[in-house]
Amino acid sequence: ALSRNTSLALKSFSTDSTIDTTTTTMNTYDKLLSDQTFNIEFNGYLTNHVKHAIIALQKIDAPPSMLQKYWDLYTDTTPYGLSIENVPEAWDKVIPSTEEEWKETRGMKVKWQNYCIFLKNQLEERFDNNVSALVAHYAPDVIPGMVGALTHGIIHAGWALDAFSSSPGGEKKETSVVGPWMVIEGLAYLNFSFVSVHPEGFKHGAIKEDSVMDSLLRIGTQFHEEHLAESWIARAKATYDKESGFHTELIPAGFQWEVSKVLAHQHPVAYNLPTWLDTKPIDVVLKDLYKAATVIYLTTLDEKDGHGNFVVLHLLSSLWGLEHVLTTIENDDVSRSSLKAFYVAMICLLSSSAAGFPHHAALQSTIQTHFESNDDDDMYDKEIDKVEKNEWMKTVERAYDEIEEHNIKLVYVTRELWRRYNHLKAFRLAGEAFTLTPNIGPKDPEFDA
Repeated sequence: ALSRNTSLALKSFSTDSTIDTTTTTMNTYDKLLSDQTFNIEFNGYLTNHVKHAIIALQKIDAPPSMLQKYWDLYTDTTPYGLSIENVPEAWDKVIPSTEEEWKETRGMKVKWQNYCIFLKNQLEERFDNNVSALVAHYAPDVIPGMVGALTHGIIHAGWALDAFSSSPGGEKKETSVVGPWMVIEGLAYLNFSFVSVHPEGFKHGAIKEDSVMDSLLRIGTQFHEEHLAESWIARAKATYDKESGFHTELIPAGFQWEVSKVLAHQHPVAYNLPTWLDTKPIDVVLKDLYKAATVIYLTTLDEKDGHGNFVVLHLLSSLWGLEHVLTTIENDDVSRSSLKAFYVAMICLLSSSAAGFPHHAALQSTIQTHFESNDDDDMYDKEIDKVEKNEWMKTVERAYDEIEEHNIKLVYVTRELWRRYNHLKAFRLAGEAFTLTPNIGPKDPEFDA
C-alpha cells in the first residue's frame, strides 16, 4: 500500500499575500507557497507553474535568495514571454461554491476561486483543519480527470502535498512547515480542469502481461502496425469541430482539446488493461509506471541535441504528484484505480501527440541500453557517493540556472527516483536531459504537441 503519516497539524494561515525576502529558507518557502496574488491560469489556458518551481528548488537545496529570485522573475514574465495574471476577484469578496456547484460545474473551467474558498471553509469547519481528511474526501472523485490542463491539476495538488508533508531534507514531519493553501489550490484546480479518462470504459485484466515493459512494447507494435494514428487518433480528432459543442472550454488550448477527443474514443489499445495492473503490489505498480515514463522520456529525446520531450516530461512530474495524493488518501482501492487511470492517460497523451506512440524497436533499444544497469554496478565501482557529489551536483547546478521550471522539477524527481530505486542509471540520464520551452508566445499562443 501507499501510505505515510499525513494527519498533520496545520500552521495557521491568513489571506495576506504580501511576499518579502527573509533570511531563512522555510520562511521564504511558506510565504511563497501561501501567496494568493495570482490566478491558477493565464492566457486562457496556460498553468501558472511558479509554485512548482519553488518546491523543486527548495527540494534541491537552493538558498532562499534563489527561491525569491525565481519567484520575481517568473511573476514578471514567464519563459513563454507571457505574464501571469492576478486573481480576478479580491479573496474577501469571493462567494464560496456549494457542494452541488462543486460537482455540477466540474470540468467547466469556471469558479476556481469559489472552489478554493469552499475547500478552505470545509477544511476549517468540517475537517477540523485536517488536510489529509480533506484530500481523502475530495480527491478520489477528481483524480480520474487528472489529464485535464495537461496534468497540471494533479501536479499542483500533489506537489503541494509533497511540500506540506516533509521538511527540506525530505523526512516526514508531524507538523507542517508550510500552510495548506497550495493544497486547496490544487484540489480546486483538479475540479476546475477535470477531463475524464472514462474509467467506466476500462476492461480490467483484459490482456495477460507480466510487466509494464511488455505492455509498452506491445503498444509500440500495435500502434504502428494497425495504423492507429489514422484509424484512431485522426478519426477521433476529426469527429468534433469548433461548432460541435464538445469541450468548448478547451478549444483555445489546442492539444488539450485534441486529447479530450481521443479520450472520448476509447480504443482497446488503451482501455484493455494488462493483468499486471491488478496482480502486482501497488508499490510495484507505481515503480513500474515510473520506469515506463522514464523509458518513454529517454526514447523520445531529440535526435539532434538530446533535449527531452516537453509533453512526456509531464508524465514524470504528474506521477510524482499523483503518488503524493495517494499516500495522503491511504486507500488501496483508490490507489490501484488511480494508477490504472494514469496508465490510460499516459497511452492517450502519447498517442495524441504529433509523433504518436514510440515504435517497438526504439523502446526496446532504450530498455536494453539504459534499464539493465545501475550506477552501483558501473564505472563508479560501488562508490555511489561519488555519483551524488559529481554527476548529480553538476545537474543540480544546471537546474539552479534554469528559468524553465519543468527542468528544475525534472532534476528533483529523477534524483529522488534514482535514490529510491537502487540507483538505476536511467533515472540519472533522464534528469540530465533538459527540455526546451515550447514556442508559446504572444504571437502564437496555442500549444500543440
